Amino acid sequence: MKSKSMNKRMISVVLAAVLMVISAGFPSFPAGAAKKQTASAGDARKSRSSVAATAPVQPVNTPLNIVFLGDSNYSYGRESLNSVPEQTKLVLGSFFGKDARVYNLSIGGTTASVLPGINKVNETYPPEYLTKMNGMCLVNIVNILTKKAEPDPLYSEMAGVDYKGLVQDSPSVDWFVIGFGTNDYNGGVQATGRSSGKQTYESAMRYSVMRLKKYYPNAKILVCAPIPNINTSAGWNGDLVDKGGGTLVSYVDVALNVAAETGVHSLDSHRIMGIDSSTAPDYLADGCHLNAAGRRLYALYIANAIVNG
Repeated sequence: MKSKSMNKRMISVVLAAVLMVISAGFPSFPAGAAKKQTASAGDARKSRSSVAATAPVQPVNTPLNIVFLGDSNYSYGRESLNSVPEQTKLVLGSFFGKDARVYNLSIGGTTASVLPGINKVNETYPPEYLTKMNGMCLVNIVNILTKKAEPDPLYSEMAGVDYKGLVQDSPSVDWFVIGFGTNDYNGGVQATGRSSGKQTYESAMRYSVMRLKKYYPNAKILVCAPIPNINTSAGWNGDLVDKGGGTLVSYVDVALNVAAETGVHSLDSHRIMGIDSSTAPDYLADGCHLNAAGRRLYALYIANAIVNG
């Protein structure tokens, strides 16, 4: 077990080093710049007119329009221009040579699901709280983006300039990146099960993905599993604790299964980043939220998934 933990830490350290280079500023390469030059000496002596007549037209690096839908792990760092979406844009440009415009419509504390009137311990939610949170949950955001619902004033305010920019730009969306589940887990929302009211995590995720696919047929969708929740000093791990709807890994599996069932892309951000009890202090600020290093690490994986998607 010790060697496995050390391997994960080594991987994390290597990735962190790569990300430091990225953050320092990798040169941006145009499409195809990394290909080896294989022209012969004879080819090099061709006349300029001949070369001009036969040279292929270089593709234009059209910016990718990426819309992020998530909770605080996508909204954290927004004020310091260091959020996961902003870091993803940086990695895409500096490391992969791809321009991107990102619209971060994520809001902390939100769920994918529509919250029921009573929580896991049969305590009734105040109506004003339900109205507030359900107006900003993934299901309602998707309804807004697909013209099924009017923009919730509070959501429009909370999503801020990114939401206003998306409405004003009205871009052809290339990617939706969806990252929900932590607050569904913490709120005891059932991980699995079908619900006409979208009051389970599974039903909310499936509905949202299917509706986005139908309304934005040319856009690709990346479903990201909830990141680990581990606080070693406090002695808790979300994978071991059921808060009413299942352990956190249950929500992870639901996210990945929904992506597979609906034919969209997925990222197992819960397992692939190597965040466990030994590495959690390096990448989690408080056991639940990613710190700056964690956001950069997460962005690398998202950017890689987009480039290879």
